[in-house]
Amino acid sequence: MESTEDDIEKKDSQTTGETKERKLYLTGMTCVACEKLISRVVTQNGAKVGEVDAKHGTLTLVADDTALGRVKQKLAERGFKERKEDESPESGRGDMTRVKDYILSMLAGEPHVAVEAKLTNHAFASAVILMGLGILSYGSLLKGFGSSATTVSLLLLVIATSVMTIFSYYHMSCYRRSMSCMHGMMIGMTVGMMSGFMTGAIIGATNGIFIGSVVGVTVGIGFGFAVGRFCGVMGAMEGIMAGLMSGTMGAMTTVMMINDNMIAFMYLLMGVCGVSMASLSYMMSREAGPAPNPEYSAGFGRFFLASAMMSVLLLVIMLYGPRGAITFIR
Repeated sequence: MESTEDDIEKKDSQTTGETKERKLYLTGMTCVACEKLISRVVTQNGAKVGEVDAKHGTLTLVADDTALGRVKQKLAERGFKERKEDESPESGRGDMTRVKDYILSMLAGEPHVAVEAKLTNHAFASAVILMGLGILSYGSLLKGFGSSATTVSLLLLVIATSVMTIFSYYHMSCYRRSMSCMHGMMIGMTVGMMSGFMTGAIIGATNGIFIGSVVGVTVGIGFGFAVGRFCGVMGAMEGIMAGLMSGTMGAMTTVMMINDNMIAFMYLLMGVCGVSMASLSYMMSREAGPAPNPEYSAGFGRFFLASAMMSVLLLVIMLYGPRGAITFIR
């Protein structure tokens, strides 16, 4: 009789939704480290862990409504957001239709990609203004770079590098409070690698492999660390290592190609780097959801100022910095 009453009480408790087994479907789960982190969050917030499965993106736990709410909130802050049951982690992967829909949504300024749309507008406007300022200072640039074709090419490459780097920094900053370890490592690596390689390649062409490597490594490590650290030590380390490798490789590449269609290759390089940074933005939107902290995305004034400062700094180094024995600009 006592056992029956306990069973009835347990059944009533489950039907009222107080303390029972729950199953959550989460985004952002990719590895054993994610499983351990999720388990720790669950136990720290008054719930009991049942099973954590990174392969299928599921979490089973025992909790009441209050604890469940806390767990969901803390997991979301760590980058593990609740998803629908039929939205499996593998759903739609490799489907280019999703990429097309993402681009169209961004062009239309839809709410779920409002941050991306705003930053894209900032990027295009900044690039146009910087090109206008470059045209106004064309005479002084021409004297430094030696020919019209070289001046225009290097100016375009500098502005593209600056704008793309600043775009990625501000977009990834929006995820600073909800970045999982895996996402943070990917962000640190991509931003550090692309910014370091582009900068190292440009400065290496005009100032030689030593100055190009120093500047490329500095920029790559700076931006890679700045965004990678939001997930912790692993992301920061990934950003540092990516910047170190890419800065030297960028300078080395252009110096080796100085007499073999270097400028044409640099356009190709910028295109690939641009696609990689755009893909990073798409990946975060797809895997982690809409930018959760839009207040960390810059207004136009800040975005333009950051792009202009980076462009001017690179141009000053190119025109007035020390040059090595092998350079494109004599």
